[in-house]
Amino acid sequence: CIVDQHVDLLTPEGKLIAGMLSSLAQFYSENLSNETGKGRYESWKQGYHNGAPPLGYYSARQGSRKVGQIHPEVGPLVKEMFERYSTGLYSDQQLMKWLEAHPVAEKYGIALTKDGIRELLQNPYYTGKLRYKGHKVRQKDVTYRKTPALLGNGLHQPLIDEDLFDRCRVVRAERASVVAIRQKTARTHLLQAVAFCSECGTRLWAQTLSNCETYYREPSNLRPGCTCSKAGHSAPAKVLEKQVANLIRALQLPTGWQAAVQEELAKEQAGPDPEIEQREIHTQLRLA
Repeated sequence: CIVDQHVDLLTPEGKLIAGMLSSLAQFYSENLSNETGKGRYESWKQGYHNGAPPLGYYSARQGSRKVGQIHPEVGPLVKEMFERYSTGLYSDQQLMKWLEAHPVAEKYGIALTKDGIRELLQNPYYTGKLRYKGHKVRQKDVTYRKTPALLGNGLHQPLIDEDLFDRCRVVRAERASVVAIRQKTARTHLLQAVAFCSECGTRLWAQTLSNCETYYREPSNLRPGCTCSKAGHSAPAKVLEKQVANLIRALQLPTGWQAAVQEELAKEQAGPDPEIEQREIHTQLRLA
């Protein structure tokens, strides 16, 4: 029940009024979002920045609008950051530490992280450009992240020239490294998944420590309520695998074993194919 509007949702009339009010509210919200997007786009198109200007600028009123103006002390500091990075002798981390120790940064309480330095050095605003990433009218299934950025001329004075900005981009591109994903090779052991404890029947773990040999370990002590007397004990893998190898070598196959194997294979081939039966069962389950 909507108390302040005296709408009873248990009645047909109340449901109708509540639906109309909800539709109007939804229309107002979405229309406001579209009109705001149009305003931001027109502001960018005319050369005005949306929001606060970046570090090194301050907003100054020009007529009825605000335009970014270069800060007399912070602006040269940001320009020096670009010049230092363009030499290739400074990283983002080193620039962050240099900025922390600078008296201008201490005076105005400027503190940037390494990621903040990276974003600053890639902002085209400092070359007199404005970057717009948004929607004039929000499209269906198109998010902010999927929207390509637009670049236009701004009314503010550039802090650096495009040559310095491009040199910084070249330095960053040269430092970019693609980390190759190394596929970790899984170790395989002779008795892996087939060795069990003779007392409790727990499957043994194959464990290889760094710069050490492989052991088969009884892992019951890692579980609550362990009662096995062999819990936590281990044995060298090379000793157990050697015993298994000697056992296999001592085996002697009976006479005519090849014919017996061929006969068993023929029996399996004459019977129904289990894969075909499995596919038929799955088909029947889907149709059921």
